[in-house]
Amino acid sequence: MYAGVAWVADTPWDRVALRSFVPHFEWSKAFLEMLLAVLGTTISPYLLFSQAEQEVESLNMRIARRPRAQARRRTRQ
Repeated sequence: MYAGVAWVADTPWDRVALRSFVPHFEWSKAFLEMLLAVLGTTISPYLLFSQAEQEVESLNMRIARRPRAQARRRTRQ
């Protein structure tokens, strides 16, 4: 149904095609707010994922070092 509405409505398809590949930048308050919103919703999840990944790596490093340290203590005793 939505595709049918797009064909029935008076849509300037040449402009749609152009703006799909060549964006229009307008330095206004609304544009900057939208840009900030898009960047925020893109970067925030990435940073959370990155932080979680670093914590897992840190935990794995601590676990990997633990048996070696215990083995060294046994050989010294």
